[in-house]
Amino acid sequence: MNSLFIVDDDPRFCAQLRRLATRENIHLVCYNPVTDFHSLPLDGEFDVALIDYDLGGLVGPQIAALYSQTPVVLISTKNHREEADDTWPLCIRSFVRKANGLQSILDEARRIGNLDERYSL
Repeated sequence: MNSLFIVDDDPRFCAQLRRLATRENIHLVCYNPVTDFHSLPLDGEFDVALIDYDLGGLVGPQIAALYSQTPVVLISTKNHREEADDTWPLCIRSFVRKANGLQSILDEARRIGNLDERYSL
């Protein structure tokens, strides 16, 4: 089964994305960076990570740095593409604005993680 995790401080957004992921046979686990920081998954435990860029005192690239084996898609309500530079960890493969929609975010996670190809029969 395809497996993703998301680090986001908006529980409503996480719930909406989880409902869509479930309909598409994708296992999605939500983590709040404030309450769940010490229980974030291990590197390589999931196929793809979705990490919100703006997390209060932290920014997504700081959390992404914990993951060298897990491809990361950064997401945000703001456009942070211009901030993408050589300081971002190599695991960050893409950036998607939340305004592009939930389906767009899941589609990008599938593309980055080759999920359809890895789990097809």
